[in-house]
Amino acid sequence: MRKLLYSMVSLLFICSCSKGIVKPFYLQDVVEKEELEKIENKFERFRQQVLGHFSNKEQVENEPYMREQVQEFIITPVFKNRPSEFWVYLEFFSPGLIDRPLDQRIEQYVRIQRDTFRMEVYYLAEPEKYVNEWKKELPFENLSIKRDLIRDKNCDLLIVPTEGKRYHFKTLRPENVICDMKGSSGATKYVDLSYDLSDRGYNMRFKFFDENKQILRETHRNGIDFKRLDYRDKDYPRY
Repeated sequence: MRKLLYSMVSLLFICSCSKGIVKPFYLQDVVEKEELEKIENKFERFRQQVLGHFSNKEQVENEPYMREQVQEFIITPVFKNRPSEFWVYLEFFSPGLIDRPLDQRIEQYVRIQRDTFRMEVYYLAEPEKYVNEWKKELPFENLSIKRDLIRDKNCDLLIVPTEGKRYHFKTLRPENVICDMKGSSGATKYVDLSYDLSDRGYNMRFKFFDENKQILRETHRNGIDFKRLDYRDKDYPRY
């Protein structure tokens, strides 16, 4: 099955190149949308749903009452030489300021039960050294997990299947708000993030708190829709 999937992905990549469309380095390990829908293995489906390039542009344009700015994030696999583990790099940014990301972190997804995962969070000790690392063919080639990463258990998330929806996942809210907003210079000290995950992308909800854990603001109850982008689309943002 994996060999067949790899052959199909390779064929699609060759066809894309022949049309002048080159698949970016950061999407080389991500299957095409039409192939994602065919993956039946739950862990592999989940892994592929996590990865990719996502944007809320469509929602911002169609739902102005949300009062959100256009933002994007890219999640690409790292430490691929650790075959039994699933590590990714996330970089969150505004399209016009890709060299000034809003968030950078390394995440490891650990399988706890058959369909339950824990997203373990690591921050970069020197994030400025790794801005736009996703553009590289071999990101974080010399990075040391012990030396260059800072583990933050307070920001971990538990991810479980969504009841009644196949291949849909959701995070469980933590009992206490203890995820520190790294590098925040304003009144915001803590953040509570939750999301739903599917083939379409992420639906995220944020709550922001001050140092006394009093809520300052939160996203609309509908959540922010970060839709999976397709590099083959004519309006795909190429950076």
